[in-house]
Amino acid sequence: MSTAGTLGSHHRHHHHPPPTIKSGSPDAPLPPTPIVGATGASSGGRTISRIKETEYHLHQMIFESLSTLDRLTILDMGGSSDGSSGDAVLEFRLDCGLGELARLQELRIVEFHHGSKSEHKQRLEMKDIEWMIDNWKRLTRIGGCLNRSSGIDVQLKEVLRWRVIDRDLVSNGGPSDDAIYKHQRLVHDLLLYGSSIRFMNLPNLRKLHVESNSDDEMDYIGNGETIHWDLTEKYPLLDDLTIRSVNVGPSLCRAISEHPSIRRLSLGPAYVEIGNLSTFWEACRNLERLSLTEIDSEDGSMPVPKDAVFNRMLKLTLNGVELLSPPEQLNMALRCPRLETFEWYPLRPIKVRMLINHPMQRDRWPQLDELRIPPEPQDAELASILEGISGCFGKATFFRAWSGTFGPMAFKALCFHLTILVHLRLDYCISVASSTIRDVLCSCPNLEILYVRTIYARDITEGGPWICQQLCELGICIRFEETEQDLHSLVFERLSTLVRLTTLDMKGSIYDYNSSGGVLEFRLDYGLGQLASLHALRVIRFHTKIEQAQQLGTKDVEWMIDNWKLKGIYGHLNRNLEVEAQLKGILNFHGIATSP
Repeated sequence: MSTAGTLGSHHRHHHHPPPTIKSGSPDAPLPPTPIVGATGASSGGRTISRIKETEYHLHQMIFESLSTLDRLTILDMGGSSDGSSGDAVLEFRLDCGLGELARLQELRIVEFHHGSKSEHKQRLEMKDIEWMIDNWKRLTRIGGCLNRSSGIDVQLKEVLRWRVIDRDLVSNGGPSDDAIYKHQRLVHDLLLYGSSIRFMNLPNLRKLHVESNSDDEMDYIGNGETIHWDLTEKYPLLDDLTIRSVNVGPSLCRAISEHPSIRRLSLGPAYVEIGNLSTFWEACRNLERLSLTEIDSEDGSMPVPKDAVFNRMLKLTLNGVELLSPPEQLNMALRCPRLETFEWYPLRPIKVRMLINHPMQRDRWPQLDELRIPPEPQDAELASILEGISGCFGKATFFRAWSGTFGPMAFKALCFHLTILVHLRLDYCISVASSTIRDVLCSCPNLEILYVRTIYARDITEGGPWICQQLCELGICIRFEETEQDLHSLVFERLSTLVRLTTLDMKGSIYDYNSSGGVLEFRLDYGLGQLASLHALRVIRFHTKIEQAQQLGTKDVEWMIDNWKLKGIYGHLNRNLEVEAQLKGILNFHGIATSP
């Protein structure tokens, strides 16, 4: 097999520009079906799509054709002049079929007609503008005339100035108080950041983040009762509250417990006044999601009342909460009978034996879906934990072992859950056998996300077919010994069955960077062509170490462009940096992102 060390000339069909295009430009890809009845007057890269009065029924067909251009970033429907035609233009309204364009997720700029001809102007309504803002998440501009009525046109553009043009101003301090007040019914998500806080009526606010900018730990905003947390009055629909670097006093605790719709609270770093601990825990009773990070109090502890039960809690995250001992933190979790997700990151190491003998092993969480625990057990210890908590798992769709040794005993214990696992991460375990990874691939029919470590080609060939046909994300490092290079074709054959893959990460874990053996070469002369079935693939990640680089050539990259709708290829593409630069140039030319 030859190594691609030089670049050949592009095939002629690869001279198209990258997919940042304007509707009507000479190189824009044509829809798969003709747009019957619509004429495109093209000039200077702009198009006016005109429709005769008797052809309004063709709007739906035109929108369906436009929806196939899912890489479109700029859509200019304005035309270079008024022209002489008296025909109407394509109307971007929901009642004309605008909803068909929900697939255009890359769209950033839309330009409509700027001229004076009335029949060339849009007749958009507020619901059409709201739909565009809600569905085209990357939108930064809608230009041109939006409505033939100058009054309505001004109102729609005022909404755009707030919801689109100003949507990125949060990083620069956000809109002014006057702007927020003027558009108060449009504000759904608000960050209040500074040394003083001013609340105003925002009747549709769903999410509020309050944070101090003080470097002095004791100079939190809200010292004493300087803030009146009238959340119910100001934000009647508030659902999600985040508070950082703020004193937790009685006013805030009462506001949370009395609010009819707050269900999510993220708190910390924060300071809880000792006299308000019982009030604080009372405020948590109605929550569905609670995240506590680096909480402090006057006497260094914040015990949970013995009679406290959190019947609504679905997700609990405890991160560096030193004020509760590890057993107290686990006992708090046990008071959440409906818990679906428990993320636990204690500040100090805990003993594995505590988990093995803990009451958490007694069918306490029948709905538990995701458990993240911190110890570093060996194979037998991890097996004991998994065997013990088998009864408390309801759906058991997620498992991640952060460290420790995941060996045959732990795998045997995990086998109770293999048929229902959806998300499995073993990439940070100190030791995972290649044969264990093979068995996972052959045993998990519902797996959608899998991140593991190195698997050798010989183990793949010795195992059965991969039954994890639901995989959307796969992180794996496939290696070949010197005598196994002829196994590339079989490995590609197994990968070709994973037709739902959107992300393929071939670099494996950081622990695999120095593993022996060569990597899977994504080249046509090694069998890459078998992966033509991976139509959903959008992102590939190769090794970031030059010694583990791919040896791709022009023909391999061009094949990927032709067969996959890629958004990014990351990592080293060739050990020859000049060749790699040329390959990245080809990919960037086609709008595919690469590593710097």
